[in-house]
Amino acid sequence: INQFVKNKEIEILVANYLSKLKLLKNQLDQRDIKPIFITQIRYDVLGDKKLFFLNQALKEFCLRNNYSVIKLDEMINQPINNFFIDEDHVDKNGSNYIALKIYPKLKSELKYLLN
Repeated sequence: INQFVKNKEIEILVANYLSKLKLLKNQLDQRDIKPIFITQIRYDVLGDKKLFFLNQALKEFCLRNNYSVIKLDEMINQPINNFFIDEDHVDKNGSNYIALKIYPKLKSELKYLLN
């Protein structure tokens, strides 16, 4: 039963997240903005089930709407917990580490969007 409740909780969480992404899409469309989304990681890289499913939902949303997404969760595949101040937030060194990881992809995406 606990497993079912957890899955139901994740299902509700993802549904709410997608609902907010749809609202954001409406705002983006109204303003003719082309977003670049970035998935998230946690201190242990693997995160938890909730983060995994939220990242998957974001990737699918971007695919369906032809939005760019930088898949940070797929780019960093080993723990970088020495760069985190808590389970979710990086310190200055962590920000630099992540910036170096996403910069090439971000630069490429911006070139594509600006042409």
